Amino acid sequence: MKRVLIRKVGGRDLNALVAEGLDAIGLPARLRPGARVFLKPNIVTDVPGYIRNGANTDTRVIRAVLKYLKPFGVRVQLGEAETGTELKGRKLAYALETMGVGALVDEFGLEIVNLTHDAQQIVRAPNARVLKGISLAVSSLDADVIIDLPKIKTHKYARLTCGLKNLFGMIPDPRRVRYHKHLHQVIAELGAIYGPRTVVLVDGLRGMEGNGPLFGDPVDLDLLLFSDDLLAADVTAARLIGLDPSAIEHLALYQAQYARYDFSEIRAEGDVTEFPYRVFKPSGGNLFVKIEGELMRHPILIPLFFSDKFKRYVAYPLRHIIERMRGGSYSWYIDKRKNDDRDDHRAD
Repeated sequence: MKRVLIRKVGGRDLNALVAEGLDAIGLPARLRPGARVFLKPNIVTDVPGYIRNGANTDTRVIRAVLKYLKPFGVRVQLGEAETGTELKGRKLAYALETMGVGALVDEFGLEIVNLTHDAQQIVRAPNARVLKGISLAVSSLDADVIIDLPKIKTHKYARLTCGLKNLFGMIPDPRRVRYHKHLHQVIAELGAIYGPRTVVLVDGLRGMEGNGPLFGDPVDLDLLLFSDDLLAADVTAARLIGLDPSAIEHLALYQAQYARYDFSEIRAEGDVTEFPYRVFKPSGGNLFVKIEGELMRHPILIPLFFSDKFKRYVAYPLRHIIERMRGGSYSWYIDKRKNDDRDDHRAD
């Protein structure tokens, strides 16, 4: 039987709830002194408004985990890869600054790892169909324990983003959209690479429905989910928000190829045991998103769309139109560079 513990926060002390949940899924048994613990939050944006809407893992959850780990004498790293290009995307440093994670570095001795710039190693997923040789960051591969800290969000391509989909951010390549042609299989194979060392704490304080994972509408669920099993956590999260887990392709693939147990073997315990808890509006994808998604399935086109020339001379002049059509946008660093240059000039 696979267990998932669900806790309703309801004004209770977050630190105590996190400690209770991590104890319940047996994490202390894995935390020998000196063990390497890798935290993988969901950090998809550096735009303050999107962060407030629940796009990124809540800093309060990260802090509660760090406070829990401190007495165990383990080495803790928090990692995420870059997204996009030098002209447009999500810069990890900007996101962490906006989220206030710098204070956690000072308070807990947390190490930040930019997976894009970390040493890398070529690995092959077990029974690989796609990931027969992928570069992954050594820090993530060397970790004794991975604590996956996903959000509960609908997703324009994957339907649900939770524990398994959050591992897609382990890929160091900022242009990892080139894996979208086989997105669901890649997610399943990343789960096979990292799953045996992973426990999951799902940040359901504020979820996101509709145009997720960045531009959707916030939903205050006020929940935390805990499990020592990736698939069980995701299946439960899907059921909470009214999605059929068997219809989510990467969950079905991971179940069939790696987990090999029936969804009926998953038992939810705690404060919520009846589903759905709050039905989310799915990410149906407007016409622009559907066309964009289809284009991203053709790897030959990705270098064109992510080239500096295309970004600077085509996408940037049309950025406001594209943003309205898509429903949101990543950060444009052309604008930031201009502002930084003006600030430097005034300083001189």
